Amino acid sequence: MEYLALLLLNTFLHDKIYSDKKTKNMKKILILSFAAITFFSCKKSSNSNPNPPGGGNTVDTIGTVYAAGYRYDEKKKKTIATYWRGADAVSLTDGTKDAYATGITMVGNDVYVAGYESTGTNTAIAKYWKNGISTNLTDGTKAAEASGIAVVGTDVYVAGYEFNTNGNPVAKYWKNGVAVNLTDGTRYASAKAITIAGADVYVAGYEYVESGASIAKYWKNGTAINLSDETAIHYANAISVSGSDVYVAGLVFELITAKQAYWKNGVLTNLPAVLNAETNSVAVNQG
Repeated sequence: MEYLALLLLNTFLHDKIYSDKKTKNMKKILILSFAAITFFSCKKSSNSNPNPPGGGNTVDTIGTVYAAGYRYDEKKKKTIATYWRGADAVSLTDGTKDAYATGITMVGNDVYVAGYESTGTNTAIAKYWKNGISTNLTDGTKAAEASGIAVVGTDVYVAGYEFNTNGNPVAKYWKNGVAVNLTDGTRYASAKAITIAGADVYVAGYEYVESGASIAKYWKNGTAINLSDETAIHYANAISVSGSDVYVAGLVFELITAKQAYWKNGVLTNLPAVLNAETNSVAVNQG
């Protein structure tokens, strides 16, 4: 298989989390819409079943589009984690509990999808699926979510967060199921995207501060690099690395308006103004 491009498109999955200081109740707002889209170039194979049921590994023609997200089952009244292979929907969950797919990538003919599934008891399990077979990253005792995925060789990296015993979400990533915390759990934080460049692990996300602002940031091998200060609300949603250059896409809140933006090596560029918009993907054309 020859890799063409990987895009995260229109993933409006913001875990805008805040605390009511008077009641001490933790509240979480999830705004969800479409998905992650991936374009791949695949060589033809002698596989007699090019679209195996149950989300097994797959063989495609050049330009097949993969998209991860969810669909709503009207009968069960539940969301089903789903990816689309061209026009064909592949269910990752059975609809007994709400579930969402948030990121997708491929290695060879193997399809990897990140996401999360409700436990039915006010928590959710962060997980990923390989060819439709799920691997839990958390045990469901605390709310957790997986937002991005990257695969290098046999190593699977997943970005997300998990709430701690103090009620704060901890930004983290998992490598082959082993968690690496990126924040100390004293503030609300989330990891949204992950990429690997050589031996370095890059993760994009954000962390709230006491004033109510959020700091857009990325982590390189666990070391945080702040992209904004504590005076406004900024989110980092996606990350790409080209040579020594690090690109992060996200949004900036100005008053009550959300504006799309990206950072290159920490320098902010606001994209042409559109009211209430954001960027959720970044890619670099390397010729």
